[in-house]
Amino acid sequence: MTEVKARFNEKVSELNAYNTIRDEYENLMENTLKIIQIIETKTQQSYSIDLRQNLDLLKDLTNEMQTHRSLIDRLQLLSSTLSSQLIDKNERERVRRRLNEIIRRWTQLEQDLMSEEENMEEMKNLTELYHYININCEQWLKQTRILINDLTNRRNVETFDQLIPKGKNTLFEYQTSLEHLQRLRNRLNRLVQTNRTPEASQKVYKKQSIDCFYDTIIISNFQRKTSYRYTLKFT
Repeated sequence: MTEVKARFNEKVSELNAYNTIRDEYENLMENTLKIIQIIETKTQQSYSIDLRQNLDLLKDLTNEMQTHRSLIDRLQLLSSTLSSQLIDKNERERVRRRLNEIIRRWTQLEQDLMSEEENMEEMKNLTELYHYININCEQWLKQTRILINDLTNRRNVETFDQLIPKGKNTLFEYQTSLEHLQRLRNRLNRLVQTNRTPEASQKVYKKQSIDCFYDTIIISNFQRKTSYRYTLKFT
């Protein structure tokens, strides 16, 4: 009788321990799913046009996931413990599938955030480089107009000959920068076409790409005009 009672108490203790683990497992599963849903929702929210703000948002979300990464580790441990105590194969399979699904969603979300952050960083760098080169182009255009006026107004042959190399050099630098701008625009377009990030982010990319496209058209018009006038002077 004493032995039976001891075994009974042992089974009760095992059942209580199992229930404790199961309750923690269910609560942790629920909390982890909520965290995933919250972060997924935040990634789908509209981003601002400010790329720096977008980068900060993505980094905050990445840090938030890293903060909760221990939940996944704990969930794996609890799932393994539960499975080892379950006799029903279907129940063990159910625990395994739930764990795999939540790990899949978590991993995918981490990868999406990382990819999104890399794209944003590249977009920011391209935009900064574009504006830098655009400013240089504007400066060279001013120099070009000054040189055209000088070439038009000069009557002294020696002075004219001195201006020609300077004008050619300025035009070459300008054309090189214009080509660089066009390459940047192509890279921006490819970034928009190939990225698989949320629609809100694509709108940001497209806004930046369109701005670059129209600015490049303006510069191209200047290039055609100045190139033609220089050709008349240099030939």
